[in-house]
Amino acid sequence: VNVPANGGGIPLRVSDAAGVTSAQADLLFDAALLTIPTGTFAAGGAFGGTLAVAAISGGVRVTVTGLTGAAGSNATLAAVGATVPANAPYASKQVLALRNVTVNGTAAGGDDAVHVAAYAADATGDRVIGALDATRVSQ
Repeated sequence: VNVPANGGGIPLRVSDAAGVTSAQADLLFDAALLTIPTGTFAAGGAFGGTLAVAAISGGVRVTVTGLTGAAGSNATLAAVGATVPANAPYASKQVLALRNVTVNGTAAGGDDAVHVAAYAADATGDRVIGALDATRVSQ
């Protein structure tokens, strides 16, 4: 996910959305490498609803409620806004850990993700996308 380049945010997806009306999870991350605003937002998925993001120790609790008509596989319930701080060390990495996941109030599994504070396709690590990057990527 290119955050915020594509403006979509970090997607919260479920493998089977049939009948899902709410979901909650704790997203744990290093605040020196990623900033997630707290507050209440439109969920941003195809099923309407509200996204509430609250600060917790080591991350945020994400709660999606009021979903209607949820269906499909690998469906996006919401998108969590995020930015990389300007002073984050370039090319630093971290695990975005998803914990305490519930769907419709029932415990569910969650998959972790990897976050890299870098530009996609910057194979040289110089923060500029150029011909040398394309050459290295094609090799």
